[in-house]
Amino acid sequence: MKIPNPPAVEAAPSKSAPRSPCYESVQPMLASELTSPDYPSCLASMPVHVGPDVAALYLEVSEQTLAIWRCTKRYPLPYIKVGRLVRYRLSDLEAFLVLRTIEASYNK
Repeated sequence: MKIPNPPAVEAAPSKSAPRSPCYESVQPMLASELTSPDYPSCLASMPVHVGPDVAALYLEVSEQTLAIWRCTKRYPLPYIKVGRLVRYRLSDLEAFLVLRTIEASYNK
């Protein structure tokens, strides 16, 4: 007796929403600059809260580094956690960079 082939199964839709190409080009900038007319309109419409992937791009570190910082509380970088969802406020990321800015000094 021949066993019929099982019906084709379609791939399950991805749980994450498709990314805007704007997320791929995020460079460190002030949150206030996101609404500047000099930036593409898609950057001006970025959300106030971003995931670890965008936060990592903004801070120029890896997502794993952010995870370690959250776990060890190495830096006072605030984040929002709802269940297992982690989000960062752009204003908190900007403040973090401002606090870590070291002024250059030189002798004349």
